[in-house]
Amino acid sequence: MDLTLSNSKYEKFALDSNCYIDFKKLVCVKNNLPCALTHIDIRLLERFCANLGRVTKYDELLSVFYDDITINELSVYITRLRKKIESNPRSPKHLISVKGVGYVLIATEDAKSQNMSNALNK
Repeated sequence: MDLTLSNSKYEKFALDSNCYIDFKKLVCVKNNLPCALTHIDIRLLERFCANLGRVTKYDELLSVFYDDITINELSVYITRLRKKIESNPRSPKHLISVKGVGYVLIATEDAKSQNMSNALNK
């Protein structure tokens, strides 16, 4: 039985050599340890992956929620997500704040190549 909730064009999305998102299994695997992702995590990550390397504006991120939430509430979700995907959430390398605008997701160059290959093979 496939429990996939994700509409991502990726089955797996690498951020670097030690961390990837498995959209099919709804987990983040960091240093070979899986961590469950919530449906909100998945929806945010889908949006970030679609805009990889570009700023995703607050308004676009707020649109993934069913209820109206504030930017402050969004930042709480981002903080929780960073704990799952970042080696050091206090000094993020993948999910970067752009003050007053939004956030940008960054993958390493080797991860970008792997992601392109995964998308083409899907």
